[in-house]
Amino acid sequence: MSLSLSNAVCSTDPASDTLRNCRISAANGTTLSGTHLIAQLAILLKLPQTATATAQTLFIRFFALTASDGPEAYPPNDVALACLFLAGKVEECNRPIRAIVNVYFALKIYLDSGKTAAGFVDIPLDTYNDYKDAIIRNETHILARLGFNVHVQHPHGFMVNYLQSLGLAGNKELAQFCWNCLNDIIRTPVVVYYQPNVIACAAIYYGACKFSVVLPTSPPWWELFDATLEDVETVSAHWVALYQMRSFSKETSKD
Repeated sequence: MSLSLSNAVCSTDPASDTLRNCRISAANGTTLSGTHLIAQLAILLKLPQTATATAQTLFIRFFALTASDGPEAYPPNDVALACLFLAGKVEECNRPIRAIVNVYFALKIYLDSGKTAAGFVDIPLDTYNDYKDAIIRNETHILARLGFNVHVQHPHGFMVNYLQSLGLAGNKELAQFCWNCLNDIIRTPVVVYYQPNVIACAAIYYGACKFSVVLPTSPPWWELFDATLEDVETVSAHWVALYQMRSFSKETSKD
């Protein structure tokens, strides 16, 4: 598996692409739990949604490229913190390491005891230094594995433009549904196998099926946006599988 600098996605032989042949399952536990942690911490850090999505995408890219190393090589929680730190710099809304570590411990207190922690958590200096070193070390690993290619194009902008082109920008219900679907799918490996324009088309296709919206087929509307029906249907099927996962439903219900 390699990282394409032009596309910023992982590429594999389409004939043997496991993502095409398999649906999202419990095997993606590391990805889903890691991106969920990033989303929770981003809320506490008051990061913009773009930075959150960038951190999640970097997290998924990194583990896609290090899959052969095994999850023990890179503790997912440490990598998640490093992705938040790096994404903040990429999107020019950086947060200091101390703030990231502080909200991480505050979240742990809440999850362990159900009690909301104070605005500042008293973290022992040695513990803080360990986390600080881990964040810096994992940021270096991420940059090295990604070849310093940390540019991320998200599908949301594509989706909005495509709805406008299709004359559906006024359908607020459809637009909001597609937006929510994109927020969910960027937590999965789909984002490293498919271009953002394809994912955007898939969201529109999935939303149109749900709300019985008729889309043009002469010419096929997806071809106007450089997508194929096969890819659009494949990505759409991942939403069905994703929403059938009880663990995902429970996590998102808490957000």
